[in-house]
Amino acid sequence: MCQRRILYLLNSAQGCRGTAQMRDFDRALSLKGKQQLKKLKNYLPLHPIAPELIFCSKAKRARETYDELSSFFSKTHVVFLDFLYLASEYTLLELLNLVDDTIEKIMIIGHGPALLKFVQLLVPSSVVFQCHEKEECPPASLVCLSLPSQYGWRGFNLKQAYLEEFFIPEI
Repeated sequence: MCQRRILYLLNSAQGCRGTAQMRDFDRALSLKGKQQLKKLKNYLPLHPIAPELIFCSKAKRARETYDELSSFFSKTHVVFLDFLYLASEYTLLELLNLVDDTIEKIMIIGHGPALLKFVQLLVPSSVVFQCHEKEECPPASLVCLSLPSQYGWRGFNLKQAYLEEFFIPEI
């Protein structure tokens, strides 16, 4: 069994502006979102990550974010989930509780407000993590957390995660 579990949280890249008839869920990546992902693609070879399992929102910009980065995760099992679009931090925690303990590294590709609240739920309050003045993770930001593994994905306590690193594309 590993010493620590690794959790990667990736906010989807920026979506295009929608129209009045378009649901937010259906917004594709914008040009700026594609530029953000280009910066992330330059970062990943220098800071390789290897999730064994990826949970990805089915929102169009999240799926496109995954598609743009999929070459980095060619041997990773991916599960696309509708509920990640409007998931709360507690829903994300429940999702982790369902993961088999033989899996050591997980990535969630989701959406900013819930991802930041999830980090705040997991990391001790003495660790300051502010992604953005609006208290949300900027688009295409990547956070790496490590969690104690002795109890598996179901048994760790809140505020026990360590912020290992993070990447925020400057555009």
